Amino acid sequence: GQWTLSDQSAIPDFLAHTLPHLQHPWQISESARLARTRSQLQIVQPKLQILGSGEDWLSFNLSFESTDGATLSHAEVQRLLRSGKPKKGNSQNTGSIVSSDVSNIVGPLFEELDLRQEGGHFQAGKLAAAVIRVLHNNLDNSLSSNSLPILPSLDKAPTMRVDYRPYQATGIDWLADRMSHYQGALLADDMGLGKTIQTIALIEHLLLARNPDDPGLVLVVATASLLGNWAAEIARFAPGRPVHTLHGANRDALRDRIEPGGVILTSYSTLPRDLAWHLRQNYLLVVADEASLMRNPDTDHAKALFKLRADHRLALSGTPLENGVRDLWSIFHFILPGWLGNRASFRDRYELPLAANPPDAATLERLRLKTSPFLLRRTKTQVATDLPAKLVINEFCDLSSQQLATYQQLIREGRQRVESIDSTGNPGAARIQLLTTLLRLRQTCCDLALLGNDRFERASVPQRSSKLERLLELLEEAFSSGHKVLVFSQFRTQLLEIEKQTSARGWASVRLDGQSRNRQQLVDQFQAADGPPLFLISLKAGGYGLNLTAADTVIHFDPWWNPAAEAQATDRAHRIGQTRPVTIYRLLTRNTVEEKVLRLQARKRQLASLIDESGQADAPALTLAELQSILD
Repeated sequence: GQWTLSDQSAIPDFLAHTLPHLQHPWQISESARLARTRSQLQIVQPKLQILGSGEDWLSFNLSFESTDGATLSHAEVQRLLRSGKPKKGNSQNTGSIVSSDVSNIVGPLFEELDLRQEGGHFQAGKLAAAVIRVLHNNLDNSLSSNSLPILPSLDKAPTMRVDYRPYQATGIDWLADRMSHYQGALLADDMGLGKTIQTIALIEHLLLARNPDDPGLVLVVATASLLGNWAAEIARFAPGRPVHTLHGANRDALRDRIEPGGVILTSYSTLPRDLAWHLRQNYLLVVADEASLMRNPDTDHAKALFKLRADHRLALSGTPLENGVRDLWSIFHFILPGWLGNRASFRDRYELPLAANPPDAATLERLRLKTSPFLLRRTKTQVATDLPAKLVINEFCDLSSQQLATYQQLIREGRQRVESIDSTGNPGAARIQLLTTLLRLRQTCCDLALLGNDRFERASVPQRSSKLERLLELLEEAFSSGHKVLVFSQFRTQLLEIEKQTSARGWASVRLDGQSRNRQQLVDQFQAADGPPLFLISLKAGGYGLNLTAADTVIHFDPWWNPAAEAQATDRAHRIGQTRPVTIYRLLTRNTVEEKVLRLQARKRQLASLIDESGQADAPALTLAELQSILD
């Protein structure tokens, strides 16, 4: 039950930093000898004093003070560092030791920041000034007005139709401030906290602040599976804002119709092919969604992003660090080119020391200091007081070309069969045919592999299922952030296809469907702290009677006709015993039966709420006319 600290360089840090922090929440008992030693040992620490600042500069003093209030000159500190021994004070029983903050953090950091000295004071440029303010906060342990950036009081983009949560409003202010002062930022909020809505608010703020005669253009680069979602979110939250999607075979003709003041959406794969056209634009803002995709700076899309001309640059990523700190260098090379040095210097200064086991703590702190002014990261746990207990997100995907062709063929064939049956005057047979056609259409929306065609089963994931492609992206982000996930589907075959793809990526999972006989064993396995992060569940087999509070993310792969059944499945994680906010994703395909079912569900919830004020009553079954309207 005892700990021993024997590293000579660590003892001063323990006495200077760790012990004072322990004394706040804990009662500390120390021997007379330790108390005497502490009273005789003075720790010399750096102290920053902000003298003044302007738009592009900050003036400050750096001094060194011991814990007894004595001031040491820079020359004396350098002598202490060179000798490595305590400097004797006025009494033979006292001595001064320089804190490792000076030798390991402040000194190397000042060299990197390329500070100037004028009239005995330090001068920092715009970006370096932001780091000095953060360092001042850390060293002074205060929140003085001199050390905090002043956030503007913004009109939250009056064209936007949304009520912001408090942390989202703070994020929008922060983004606007970063763009105003530094022209670049990384928004690294946890998945499900609304990075998209905060970005749309920033887009509106920047566009509305421009001269109406020259409003400029905004470019958003995202994965192909998210382009439709971006278009829908902008239409929802900023109605009237022109949106142009440059993706697919017809994009050349679309360029001539791009309006000033609009938002251009393009994919990572399309950007390099259209780079010559994009280089002729000077964008007001370039947004890189899922910015971890540029973690390899040698890829074509990363090189293309680096070359774009823009007044402002924003990266969005819930997982900015996936493989190592080089990921961060690549993102910063996009948002603030040159701030982290070139690749070779970054490798020597940060990548190699942080690849050690354990990583060098001082190096990590220097990197945090250099990046923190330009990086905003909030997790669900941190903003739980601002979050509802349950957050529902509709994730829209566009059908792949192969899915779309199959979908249109099934629609034509289904209508012909229904019309043929209608002519016989048999409404029962017509209803059965409608349900059969709708089932095939819903399977097409999920995954062409569900149709039982060998050609479809052999197709790649992007061609046969845009939903499956998006699901894998969501899972990668969730697992990187330490979340456990429940995935529900009505189709057992779909769960098997998901299992194949996740197993190929090395992601452990358990599966519960109608053929499972060991339900509790599967539950216990998932609920364990070291259990697999993914639980694949058949909606009918696992929608009731399970307690799965280890998960804080729920994904419905396909929408269910009955919204109450979906709610029951969601409540496997969102129930008594759950201590974290739960995020629910519903994967939907645009302009298909799924989108129509979504509207019908909302209408039926309204009908149900007239009976049950909680809105949780079972929705009435779909009528024949409603089924027909879905197919039309």
